[in-house]
Amino acid sequence: MMIRSLIRAASVMFASTVLALAFAAAPARAATITINGSNCTWDSNSQALTCSSNTGGGSAPSGCTLTANGANPATLPASGGTVVLNASCSSSGAPTSYNWSGTGLQPSTASGSQSINITQNQSFSVTPVNATGAGNTASVAVTLGGPPPPPPPGSLANCTNQGLTVLGSVNPITWGQSASWLSQSSGAFGNNTVWLFQLTVASNTPPSTTYGSFTVTEAQGNNTVTRQVTVSSTPCDFRPMDVTGATGPQTMSIGSTARVLYGVGTPSFYDLLIGNAPLAAGTYYISVRNYSCGNTCSSSNCPAIGTDQTAAP
Repeated sequence: MMIRSLIRAASVMFASTVLALAFAAAPARAATITINGSNCTWDSNSQALTCSSNTGGGSAPSGCTLTANGANPATLPASGGTVVLNASCSSSGAPTSYNWSGTGLQPSTASGSQSINITQNQSFSVTPVNATGAGNTASVAVTLGGPPPPPPPGSLANCTNQGLTVLGSVNPITWGQSASWLSQSSGAFGNNTVWLFQLTVASNTPPSTTYGSFTVTEAQGNNTVTRQVTVSSTPCDFRPMDVTGATGPQTMSIGSTARVLYGVGTPSFYDLLIGNAPLAAGTYYISVRNYSCGNTCSSSNCPAIGTDQTAAP
């Protein structure tokens, strides 16, 4: 037994000596070998074998997370929508590919991002990997039924949110040009219907020395329907008037013949006194509705005439 132990110890010492001599005999130029998936380099100066796992590289990804539209968990409107999935790992080796799980996803990608449209509650997961191995699996749940996204600027959501229907399409008005319209050309002007005009003031428009006006009168001549007209940067703005436009329309008129004034210039006390809307360059809406809670039209159609008078610089 003693003899066997001595022989084994001598063999180990001999093998170690041979390995050391082999590396010592290696040229000064570094040589790279692979051991268990790690790149190892023999440094003949320091007489040491350095592997990538010893320097922080060559390790699987870790600290991996997954978000949907930047959130986890995420919520979309009840109707669904587009989801952008983004995976990221905070430590260890960088991912070189991603293994995905979820209906409609590509199963494997080189990118940590995917975009998909969903119409029902769904969950997604991803496992980032590199040559060393797989990182932790990250997941995210997307639930439908959240609040709808805010309407885009210039949309008619403010009208529909009040239960109002826009009569036909929005009628364009160009600053400095006169025009006239008949409501029946666009459809039936009944209750809870808004006749909408879009007024555009071009950039670099000089202050006006005269006021433009928009007037609504009865097409049938009986003057029995009371109407409300407002000028605002928001369509269907029937809030109390605010000449600055911050909390309501800049001007308003109510009557069987309703008439609003507008011009280009800086708001003044005189504007407030006469009800003039002082406009800057931009887009504004002239909104017309049958007034008193939108229910003064005695039939499904109460035709009207809209007239825009020239405002000259």
